[in-house]
Amino acid sequence: MPCSSLPITTWSIVTAALVDSINPCAVAVLLILLSMLLAHHNKRGALRAGLAFIGALYITYFLLGIAIIGALNLTGLANIIHKIVGITAVIIGLLSIKDFFWYHETEFMNKMPRAWQPTLHHILKNPSPLAAFIIGVVVTLFEFPFTGGSYAFVLGLLAHHATWSCTLTVLVYYNVIFIAPLAILATLLYYGITTAHKITQWETDHVRVLHLITGIAMLMLGVWIISH
Repeated sequence: MPCSSLPITTWSIVTAALVDSINPCAVAVLLILLSMLLAHHNKRGALRAGLAFIGALYITYFLLGIAIIGALNLTGLANIIHKIVGITAVIIGLLSIKDFFWYHETEFMNKMPRAWQPTLHHILKNPSPLAAFIIGVVVTLFEFPFTGGSYAFVLGLLAHHATWSCTLTVLVYYNVIFIAPLAILATLLYYGITTAHKITQWETDHVRVLHLITGIAMLMLGVWIISH
């Protein structure tokens, strides 16, 4: 990766992207989307809608990254934002580790609000690729303030240290990693290797461990930045 000026390794970017990809809201919507279509034996529709949804996440996240970095540079905050990036990462990490020991489900931070789920089921009865794309954009904009800590970590570093060519390279790379788990889930569902119910149950059974993994990763990233 041509970004030698960044005080962060490729593996650190991969770690941040994987932490970011543990996104219960996006996973929940994708599972509903694909399970509804597959229940109607519409495998081609499921494939198209799933690709449109995942593509929307990628494009929206990528454009959000460019917009945020541009705003930081325009306002002059890029020169000071890196000083709080490491501290913020440590705080997020400690809070996530806390959730492993004292977990309390907060709907807006862990998944979509329950009140939205019946409406979403109705909308997703037979969605077109365009509808799936629009839903993907909405989901991304909704969840970013609550689950975008890893992305904000990387964006803060890019705004202060990177050229635009480096920034675009990292954003492309980061977001490929970000959508990879969703693409894998969609593939498993499409070929019938697993079911939406099994995935949801696995997530419920392991939510505390996921918080621990997220917390340790963010804590390590934060300490890395503070110490360098």
